[in-house]
This record gives sequence, C-alpha cells and structure tokens, in this order.
Amino acid sequence: MWFFYIMGLVIGLIIDYMIAKKFSEIAEEKGHEGTEYFWYTFVFGVVGMLMVVALPDVYTRKKATAKEQENNKKIVLAPTAPVVPADSHATHIWRCDGCGKMRSQTPCEHCGKQ
Repeated sequence: MWFFYIMGLVIGLIIDYMIAKKFSEIAEEKGHEGTEYFWYTFVFGVVGMLMVVALPDVYTRKKATAKEQENNKKIVLAPTAPVVPADSHATHIWRCDGCGKMRSQTPCEHCGKQ
C-alpha cells in the first residue's frame, strides 16, 4: 500500500516539475528571470502559475516606452525675444505671443496682439 502512495507522490512531483519548467519558460519569454518563477510555480502551484500569467511583457514595455519618448520630444520654437536679421540692422523680427507666427511690427500683422 505504501508503494502506491510513494509512486503517486513521485508522479505528482514529476508533473509539478514539468508544469513549473513550462511556466519558467513563459516568464523568460516575457523578459523575466525564469528560475525565480520556476520555484514560485513549483512550490505554490496555481498561485505561482497566476503570477506568471500576470507578468507584464518587458519587451513590449520597452518598445512602448521608446515610442512614448519619441512622441514626447519637445518642439523647440523660435525665441520670443527680438531677432535681428543678417541683411538688415533696423528691422526686428520676433515670434508673436498670441498666434506664434513671426512678426516684424506691433501690433501683430496676423492676429493684432500688442
């Protein structure tokens, strides 16, 4: 009778090992340390499996972060202080605070802001 209990335990441990190994491979595919999640799954069973399923994909996050950084680049506008053109020393050109277009007189010839 003890033989069947021991065989059941051995077969259960082998199945648990194979399941934990598969979930560690899934964790590695998501970009995490597989050994750590192997032991979580082996020791805690279903709870460890749920931990691996809930892991975020590190590679997707890195791609998203790079794309966000590219989208968040700040646009550098021309300065609002007067800029003297190289061909004329008498005319001042600057960016209008109201409409953002370049202007050479006050009020702005585009929007009328002082």
